[in-house]
Amino acid sequence: MYDLLHALVAAPDRQTLLGLRDHAWLRLVFVEGQTLAQVVSLRVKDVDFGPSGARIHLPEGRHVVLSLETASALALWLDVARLPAGCRVLVPVTVGGVVHRDSHLSVHGLRVRLREYGGQAVLDVIDAEQEEP
Repeated sequence: MYDLLHALVAAPDRQTLLGLRDHAWLRLVFVEGQTLAQVVSLRVKDVDFGPSGARIHLPEGRHVVLSLETASALALWLDVARLPAGCRVLVPVTVGGVVHRDSHLSVHGLRVRLREYGGQAVLDVIDAEQEEP
């Protein structure tokens, strides 16, 4: 399973805005353990960057410290997308590179993107884990 996850995280073309965005959220989910729902609700103002990485502020005063690699991927996406503080981190991007800052992605949208990267097997595992009591 590790090889599959590694391949999924590496799959996006990071020479494009779409690929930078997807690489960042795939790292948040498959490296940092965030759920799809947590990732789609994340706002720019919820992320604090520091010299050794980044921290995501979650509800109820909790936080997640990100690895340096994930923090770098997220910082690069936010820098090139020029998202304001109140904006969601995951916004739609057209194939032509237009960033739609006034909208945001849904869990369904992330699942579609994951399938496009060949991640149906991973979705099956996620669905099975969520069904267990």
